[in-house]
Amino acid sequence: MNQAEARRLFDEANRFWFGEGRYNKVLPIYREALKHDPTDPVILYQLANVLWAFEKFDEMTEVLELAQQHQERLSDRGKEIFAAEKQNLLDPFEPPPWRRSLPIPADSIDLEKLESMRLSHSDWYGVALAAETRRMFSLAADAYERSMLFTDPDTEKDWYKMYRENKAAFGDLEQMRSETKE
Repeated sequence: MNQAEARRLFDEANRFWFGEGRYNKVLPIYREALKHDPTDPVILYQLANVLWAFEKFDEMTEVLELAQQHQERLSDRGKEIFAAEKQNLLDPFEPPPWRRSLPIPADSIDLEKLESMRLSHSDWYGVALAAETRRMFSLAADAYERSMLFTDPDTEKDWYKMYRENKAAFGDLEQMRSETKE
């Protein structure tokens, strides 16, 4: 078990997920981080979120069960976050019928690839809605911004909301660690 390497890989995957919108890169990196520390409930929790976003529900359930088994390593706040989000991931278990699909599979998304597709403004709006439901908040923010022909207050509100959600989701991961000061 190499916790330092697990944390380095986890941080790298988080940079792609929360910062760069390179979702096509994250799954192998999160999995590799888990190999270095298979009992880290924060890595397990984030991997479960990613698997849910990529509609890999069977694997997500297994990973979530592992996280549950190791939740003693979470901070008190982490246990609260985990309990609330676990319910969100499991209920409803199947993708909601109202959830929009993305123009390419979620695990293939790279913002540059989407930009090269020359999507219309309404297509970008669909991407924003689909990304938001998958907790791909940085993509949702970028897509909301590209969805309007001109800047309007509602678009700006959507962008700021996704920016705040992205920052909060990332912050939750740090708060979940037991070694983090609460």
